[in-house]
Amino acid sequence: YAAMKGQDSVVEWLLYKRADPDAAIIGDPNTTEADGQTPLMRACLTGHATVVRRLLRAGAKLAQRSAKGHTALQLAEKSRHFDCAREFKEHLLIVAEESRMAKQAREREKADETLAGEVEGLSHDHEELVTMSEQEHLVNTHAVFIQDLVRRLNESLTSHQEAGGLGTSEAARKAQQLMQTLKATIAHGDSKRAEDCLL
Repeated sequence: YAAMKGQDSVVEWLLYKRADPDAAIIGDPNTTEADGQTPLMRACLTGHATVVRRLLRAGAKLAQRSAKGHTALQLAEKSRHFDCAREFKEHLLIVAEESRMAKQAREREKADETLAGEVEGLSHDHEELVTMSEQEHLVNTHAVFIQDLVRRLNESLTSHQEAGGLGTSEAARKAQQLMQTLKATIAHGDSKRAEDCLL
């Protein structure tokens, strides 16, 4: 009744109270035009676009049919309530955009998880190399390995970006910190080799 009369505030309250937006009218054994009609269909028949929008956002089913086989959109067009019909198009665009954004968010999350794992592995490799070079004084060999770590980290950052990851994410920030550490290690190694040549 509230949908048919365009009582938007009442519809809002009913939905808040968890009323079923797809509740259908059930008549007597003799099928009538109203049988099987949902609040969305009633709002479309009577031209209440605001109520249509609210019901759509509440999850009312677009494909549900009345006992006569009509969908809400068909009833809106049949009744020449084109403002109601437009609500369906706008709703589908909103849903598509929300779906696209949700997909992007999932891709970013996955990219961040992948990068975080790679950074953790590279950090571990770096620590082992530092320990090895200090114990065995393999300065030149150590520099080669560090440069390889830098290459692998650059590849990881590129893959992260291509997968939709953001450079401002926590994983990217840690990757950049590791990159600075690796480059500083290389610079320190270059300085150490220069000192060895002078001695």
